[in-house]
Amino acid sequence: MIQLIIFDFDDTLVNNHNLDYKSFEIPCKKLSLIPPTKKDIKLSRKKGFLAIHMIKNYLKELNRKEFFKRFIKERNNFLEQDQTHYLTTQKNTHKLLQFLKKKNIKMIIITANKNKKAVLNFLHNEKLFRYFYKILFMDDLHIQLNNSTSSNRVLIKSSLLNKSLKNSKTPKTEILYVGNSLEDFESSKYFKINFIHFQNEYLPK
Repeated sequence: MIQLIIFDFDDTLVNNHNLDYKSFEIPCKKLSLIPPTKKDIKLSRKKGFLAIHMIKNYLKELNRKEFFKRFIKERNNFLEQDQTHYLTTQKNTHKLLQFLKKKNIKMIIITANKNKKAVLNFLHNEKLFRYFYKILFMDDLHIQLNNSTSSNRVLIKSSLLNKSLKNSKTPKTEILYVGNSLEDFESSKYFKINFIHFQNEYLPK
């Protein structure tokens, strides 16, 4: 029987689609570029492209390679602000968490999201804090890693899982990790804990 559930944050508990689109649209406008459409971004995400690859491909199509560093800077500046008004909880998130709470199942959030303040604000505004006894961020690892590459994301998620499991008396057979990405799956496989893939129309299977 599952006693502990560890949830990924972005694109698992939370719908990031609109924020993802804005993180391309706004830098493009600042650089006087035509932004990719929502359909373009969705198709790229479905193919498993991370943001850095999408940016390279899109600027290449526009013959604007010289804009790459400027685009990255503008996008990071945008994402470092509190943009939680672009986020929504996934459908039935509150009902699910209420159900699990009544079953006395412990819950943790782990996230590679760099904007700790924005995540905390979102959890507060959505009244989600009450469900989780622990929330772990990339900052809690005290390491500086670029989370835009797949290998680094595996390392970040694995380290966060390790921190979640430290001092835990719950047997691994009674722990479940819920995530949306290959990196989430690889991390759970390394620690030999159960994994459920949150299927997302916006991301690859």
